[in-house]
Amino acid sequence: MVGTESDAEALTNLKRELSTAVAGGVVLAFVELLSLARPAALKRALRLRRYVLELALELGLDGESSAPIEAAALLSQVGSLTLPEATATRYYHGATLSPADLDLVEQLPATAADILRHVESLRETREILLGQSERFSSGRGRRPRHGSRIPLGSRMLKIAHDFDLLEAQERSVEFALSTMRGRGGWYDPELLELFARLRGASEVRTQIKELRLRNLRAGMVFAEDIRSATEGVLLIARGQEASAKLIERLNALPEGLVAEPVRMLVRERTDRGSDGDDGDAGSDSR
Repeated sequence: MVGTESDAEALTNLKRELSTAVAGGVVLAFVELLSLARPAALKRALRLRRYVLELALELGLDGESSAPIEAAALLSQVGSLTLPEATATRYYHGATLSPADLDLVEQLPATAADILRHVESLRETREILLGQSERFSSGRGRRPRHGSRIPLGSRMLKIAHDFDLLEAQERSVEFALSTMRGRGGWYDPELLELFARLRGASEVRTQIKELRLRNLRAGMVFAEDIRSATEGVLLIARGQEASAKLIERLNALPEGLVAEPVRMLVRERTDRGSDGDDGDAGSDSR
């Protein structure tokens, strides 16, 4: 979904915009292909386009500068046509991806870039796609670079893509951003914080902590499924918020029934001028 538009409305408006854009006919052809062959891929591409355009607006990029980044977002999912159907289903519907799935997904931007290698008008877009898998601090990718040597559009698109993938899996903006903030060196930190503010997450810092049951507090969110240690029976599903009554019931269970510590998403209000460390007892994992 793009804004409040339906998917059909978003696609119609996009076609209208692309009809007059430089290289718009090529991009539109691939958009049409995705709409027929892999509709879920097109939905993701439209979301990625919205995310990078929001970032571009906040950064003050003009239309000429943002056009190749927008095209890269729209074309980033073209490589999904090469995915095995089972992998594509997991990728686009929020299921857990296996290591083999992740390897295939990481290759998607490069696959799209290879498909576009003969389209001279999309050369800059192709460079953005080739840089999407690179990590900000480690220079890991098809063309190892790091920091500001990675194209700005690549850094923007990596944040947009990984957020969309994680949000689909976790069903939570906060989960997605917390995971991304915990991936040291993966993303441009300034861009990531700007993106977080655009997602409405500027006033609350979230962390995943390992806690003992006695340290749980109402309002925390379970970051993993909680199962019985003996038979593996699901007791609490990942993503459920802890209430006072639920915490009371957990602490009343026989000792050892639940493996400790448990991973919890902890939200902490941040004050300007504070380092954010509130020394709360909830951080005790011993």
